[in-house]
Amino acid sequence: PRDGRFGHEASSALTLKAQSLSEQIFTRRHYVEASTDDEMGSLGLQFDPRFLLFEFNHNLILRKAQVQLVREFIAAVQSGKPLVKQMLMGGGKTTVVGPLLTLMLGDGERLVVQTMPPALLEQSKATLRATFSSIVRKRVFTLFFDRSSEMKWSTVDKLTTAAHNRGVVLCTAATIKSLQLKLLEKMDVLRSPCRQQHPDFERDVRALSKVLGIFRSGVLIMDEVDLLLHPLRAELNFPIGEKNPLDFSPERWTCAIHCLDAVFFLERKSMSVPFQQSGRAHRILEDLQTVIEQGYEKRALQRSPHLVLLNLEWYHQVMKPVITQWMILWLEANHVAGLTPAEVDMYIGGSDVA
Repeated sequence: PRDGRFGHEASSALTLKAQSLSEQIFTRRHYVEASTDDEMGSLGLQFDPRFLLFEFNHNLILRKAQVQLVREFIAAVQSGKPLVKQMLMGGGKTTVVGPLLTLMLGDGERLVVQTMPPALLEQSKATLRATFSSIVRKRVFTLFFDRSSEMKWSTVDKLTTAAHNRGVVLCTAATIKSLQLKLLEKMDVLRSPCRQQHPDFERDVRALSKVLGIFRSGVLIMDEVDLLLHPLRAELNFPIGEKNPLDFSPERWTCAIHCLDAVFFLERKSMSVPFQQSGRAHRILEDLQTVIEQGYEKRALQRSPHLVLLNLEWYHQVMKPVITQWMILWLEANHVAGLTPAEVDMYIGGSDVA
């Protein structure tokens, strides 16, 4: 029936089809620009066919922001300047911008390297291999390297071939840093006259230098740059040289452990420092337990989620003298001499010595 549910559904379906058709008709390809022929004076259109090829391969229409972003990156690479851009989640950073830059920056001379956090390595590899496996074919290499690895000349040849064939190399930031640190480590060994040098060391140094030279002349695309360049999470160190003890070790950490053990005694009811047989130590800890309970009652200390000091003045007046007696135990056990117990008490407590 015309007025039935079937007619209403058909009308809604036709409306949606019409809207979809109109959107496709009026959708603009943002990489197409008007151009003027200087000789003939006629107007025309120009575009980079790689944009169109990427759209056809992925069955999508590039957004204006994506086209502008890719062009900004290409201009930055051509001028030799680094560029960092922020994109919102869902903007096509990994699935559109990254593969498109890989397609457009590979010129047969410089190597294109993409680096990302380890959690995104497999996803990025699958995306690039799906992109460059049908119409546009590119080799996608994955490079792993750490301190225990050895650089082979076959790897150098693969990287050179990847650059000439416009391939792309995927690796983590730790791989790039390990290459640099491995080169410095081997050069340190070669420089030292006291160490026995392996005959292959010089060959390894040349191979590492060649790889870093390829990287230096190439293009590096970094995904999640805030994680890759984080000053604390992204640091990688290769300790080299002789192992020397830290200054004032082990006293520099046993002193802190002894101090904290008194604070945690209230909850654990046991000591981790070697004063279990000392009656004086137990008396000091009992006094400290009484002080801490008073601190809870006077709201100078907070019990949850852990012991938190809320009143610094109360600490100096009430709790610090007991902690001072506890620390004197550690000083006496480590044979600190030259001062009387009263002078040590005044020094730790911050009072002036008369």
